Amino acid sequence: MKKPNKCPSCNSKIHISEFHCDNCSTSIKGKFNLGPFDCLDENELEFVKVFLAVGGRIKEIEKTFNISYPTVKSRLEDIVKKMGIGDYDFDAKSKKMEILKKLEKGEITAQDAVKMIRDIKK
Repeated sequence: MKKPNKCPSCNSKIHISEFHCDNCSTSIKGKFNLGPFDCLDENELEFVKVFLAVGGRIKEIEKTFNISYPTVKSRLEDIVKKMGIGDYDFDAKSKKMEILKKLEKGEITAQDAVKMIRDIKK
């Protein structure tokens, strides 16, 4: 039986409450949290496995799943959020470039640009 990653009744997060040894019948009871990958469904887990296997090369992911770059990026963002492993800003580089363009055009001051860039999550 596949380990469930959410409650089949209310769809909430679940925890493991018992481990059991089939060999000696020892049981360990408690409240055990699931690991970060346990929150992923089978498709998401497969996506992560392929991502790791190809060394994170987006072009390889695009070919393997026959999907576009924006779709790869979107799936990665969804997985990161679902796993709760960070609030990485995937658009930080483009936001910084926009700020630098505004600075270059004289639309903002250097001080404003520094503040805006510091406010962007890395």
